[in-house]
Amino acid sequence: MITGHVNAELEAIIPVRVGAPNGSAIEVEAVIDTGFNGFLALPPNIISRLELPFSGPTRATLGDGTLVHLSVYEAEAALAGQPLRVEVLETRGGVLVGMSLLRGSDLTVQVVEGGAVQIRLIS
Repeated sequence: MITGHVNAELEAIIPVRVGAPNGSAIEVEAVIDTGFNGFLALPPNIISRLELPFSGPTRATLGDGTLVHLSVYEAEAALAGQPLRVEVLETRGGVLVGMSLLRGSDLTVQVVEGGAVQIRLIS
């Protein structure tokens, strides 16, 4: 089970371990974005720090309908010790976990400041 918390902005925050093919890895605090159907979005400084390999460009549609061009990188992400190869989108915002990374899990959020966030893998 993965546990996290809800912050003052009512964002659900969880820890995520992100690794690179070169063996480097870090744990980051990530916001769960249920409107993001990808795996993971990271800012340029984390992508550079991990030396993630560039995979190519892509286009994405933001929540407001704006079409943007983003760079895609390859990484490994681990939730509850389960490593998974993922695509990472480079974004200027914070670290985001998308619904593809949470596929096969049960997400519970107490939507109050300081509330519990729990993710359980569905067997």
